[in-house]
Amino acid sequence: MPASSIPKTPFLNIPHFDKVVHLFLFSVFVILLNFGFYKQKMIELHRCHYTISMLLGVLTGIGTELLQNYLAIGRSGDLVDLLFDIAGCIIGWVFFGLWKRFYHSFLLE
Repeated sequence: MPASSIPKTPFLNIPHFDKVVHLFLFSVFVILLNFGFYKQKMIELHRCHYTISMLLGVLTGIGTELLQNYLAIGRSGDLVDLLFDIAGCIIGWVFFGLWKRFYHSFLLE
């Protein structure tokens, strides 16, 4: 949806709120990808879950920004948004690693 169509509310008028949304969405995306690939029985997915999830997260960020820039009417791709997408991927990657390290024996087995 074009940015001009988003309703104006005080909550959404926080400066750079969209960057926080990018961080959050891509962090959750990579955490869920990691968890899904880690739980797979195929040894390739299980062993390489960090690499696969990070690669898919970054490629999704690049793809969405390119689609916004070239195909979406009323939207534009933004390099800063892409950087926040990648930062979100890194945060999700680190968070899953910490979670797996500390809670592995309780929740994953």
